[in-house]
Amino acid sequence: ALALLVLVLPFPAQAAPEGAVPEIWNQIAPQIERAAYEFQGGSGTATARNRAQDFALAADKAGLAVDGALRLKAAALNGEALPDAEPTVSGARVEYRRGAVVEWFENCAEGLEQGFTIDQQPPTNEQLSLAVMFETELGVEVAEDGQAVLLTDEEGTVKYRYGKLHVFDAAGRTLDSCFASPATWNQKPATKSLFIVADSRNATWPITIDPVLTSMAKTLHAPDAAEGDGFGLSVAV
Repeated sequence: ALALLVLVLPFPAQAAPEGAVPEIWNQIAPQIERAAYEFQGGSGTATARNRAQDFALAADKAGLAVDGALRLKAAALNGEALPDAEPTVSGARVEYRRGAVVEWFENCAEGLEQGFTIDQQPPTNEQLSLAVMFETELGVEVAEDGQAVLLTDEEGTVKYRYGKLHVFDAAGRTLDSCFASPATWNQKPATKSLFIVADSRNATWPITIDPVLTSMAKTLHAPDAAEGDGFGLSVAV
């Protein structure tokens, strides 16, 4: 017979909650963790939450929206516009197949990964350039070292950070890479594009580009929170 066990746990869970059998908890905890980040829907629009980053996500043909304040989408590869695509959902992952580029998003506690798998070499086989569209009213600024993009509100407060840039080839080699803004960057339009540039000389294709979007105010508070409080889950065991 199945019994309904009501659990109250802090996130992330590190030990079995009081009253739970540790052996059973160790089996079901990873499933609960994965399910918390999965997208729901998939016919036209799929939605998900990210409790660690406090994101509300929505994926549709226009791209992936975050909190209704930002939409991300791969726009062009080596100067050539990429086609529109419908999202394909599998658990916590969303994919857009845009010709030579497979754009994918992974929703996880560390943030929202926006990855790109690219199998088309640039004409010179030296420098890969991928344009990413940021549809937002927030300010978009590339950090001085080229390794992060900061999104700020009108007061200059950083709301999101787009960084942890990792570019590697099929052999697992890390490629030199950076973010770059256009020579003439206008902060006013709602649609802005920036570039991810990578040194693809001697690379083994395909190449994967893997930045991560994180919240700069990601601590989740309940309105009546007290020390030791957690969130409730109902789990059938």
